[in-house]
Amino acid sequence: MRPKRPSSRKKNLSRSKVKASASKVKVPERPSTVILEKVKETGKTAQRVKGFSLSTKFAIAISTLAVFICAFSGFIVYFKTKNSLNEEINRKGAALVKAVENIAVEYVHEVQKNPDNEDEIRVRFAKYLENMEKTSDGKKSTEILGVLLKSNNEGKIRSLADYGISGGTNETYYEKRGDDLFETDITIVHSRMQTSDKREYRTRSYKKQILNGKMTVYVTLSEYEINNTASAILVSILFASLLAIVVGTGLSFFLTSLITGPVRKLMKDIEIVARGKLEHRTHATSKDEIGVLAHTFNVMTQNLRMAHNTELENQAREHELQIATEIQSNLLPKQIPDIPGYDIAAFYHPSKEVGGDYYDFIDIDNDHVAIAIADVSGKGIPGSMVMTMARSLIRMESKRSLSPSDVMTEVNKVIAQDIRRGMFVTAMYCVLNKNTGELRLSSAGHNPAILIKQDGSHELLNTKGLALGLDKGKIFARQIQTITTTLSRGDRLVLFTDGIPEAMSPRNEEFGDDKFYQLASKCCNLESKKFVEHIVGSIAKWRRNAPQSDDITIVTLKH
Repeated sequence: MRPKRPSSRKKNLSRSKVKASASKVKVPERPSTVILEKVKETGKTAQRVKGFSLSTKFAIAISTLAVFICAFSGFIVYFKTKNSLNEEINRKGAALVKAVENIAVEYVHEVQKNPDNEDEIRVRFAKYLENMEKTSDGKKSTEILGVLLKSNNEGKIRSLADYGISGGTNETYYEKRGDDLFETDITIVHSRMQTSDKREYRTRSYKKQILNGKMTVYVTLSEYEINNTASAILVSILFASLLAIVVGTGLSFFLTSLITGPVRKLMKDIEIVARGKLEHRTHATSKDEIGVLAHTFNVMTQNLRMAHNTELENQAREHELQIATEIQSNLLPKQIPDIPGYDIAAFYHPSKEVGGDYYDFIDIDNDHVAIAIADVSGKGIPGSMVMTMARSLIRMESKRSLSPSDVMTEVNKVIAQDIRRGMFVTAMYCVLNKNTGELRLSSAGHNPAILIKQDGSHELLNTKGLALGLDKGKIFARQIQTITTTLSRGDRLVLFTDGIPEAMSPRNEEFGDDKFYQLASKCCNLESKKFVEHIVGSIAKWRRNAPQSDDITIVTLKH
């Protein structure tokens, strides 16, 4: 029989299960650092800060400047043009006054010659004055409103009362000759004129007394043409200014968009980086300041990425250090052994998160206990790994022999094979007989042990021996020695690493071996715990704020 094929419904169910399980799979997030979070936070803050764009600000500034320049120049042109028109009409009025003055002189001269024909002469000269008010085609001039020649004793040749000119303010006419102004005897009267259809015009009358005050000349001109011309000029200026403002504004927006275009592109690239994409780069399209800014931004982004990667590496290293610190703390004795008749204390403080010092208490059998202290030449994780290896080897070999030199020899054989070139371990290994107080001791290039008697005198217990790892066997075996001594009641044994005598003061001075020996002898009668606290406190007081240059380890035993 053929095997049955799974139904399509079962296929669909299995596919849906696959999809469901796939949807539950979480995509690993990008590892974060303080630098990356600060970049993102800065980007979010920048997005919240809103205002006018740089191109808008530039366009507004240029447009405002264009409005000010156009308005200022327009008003200057307008007022200069109006002043020119005023000067022109004043010159024309003064010229007409002089012309009427000449007619008046001729009129008086003819009247004096023919007094009997004065009426005829008056009519004829009045005709002259009337013709002055007409244009070349015989029509009434809209500019010259009236010419009046008045005799102060005998009336006037022509009257302007029909024009309705009344009131006004007076001013003296100054004639311009070159760059200087000269006062004249012509008076300008500013007034208003009302026509028959009730319309008002501003007028300007020029008055001068002639013939020793016997007659007065009046020439009245209309300001209508001047005002119309000035208004037309003002409208033209306003239209041209408005056109210039519109064109200038459009041109300013166009130019600023060209200038700020690379800036906007750079801003988009900054926003991308601000979202956490530190590998993004911008591409400079010019060699001006914007191009330099883009290049600087790329350098800054690259530095941020390098700092981010460095922080990730530091995080990984810190995690490794935490693990190594935890491993090392677990390797050190959890508690000080309680041996009847002996007061024991120990202290350990690494200079880094993970140190290279080591101490241990090992129960060999019911009668013997081993005390070990060691110092690895390297610090940090490498030193911790070597220390871990040394601890394991010492613990293993201590069960096989009561001879410290034999234990050190066997430990060296393994360490010398595996230790990295340039690294070594100094160690002091002691075997104590709990019952008799006999102490056997071997040193592998370590600091001497201090044996302090009850009376405060001390002696150094030291033997020949190379550090572990320097030689693979023969030379080390020939050099290593064991010495034996017996601890009496009140004697104190002190084992330590070089972090104590080599502690540096702020003035870069070492604590020194002799000072340490004297300090230990002085406080030898204290309880072991207080003894250690006194030693550590003295070292801290010596260092003050100077950094700890090496691991500090001390083990003491008092009989």
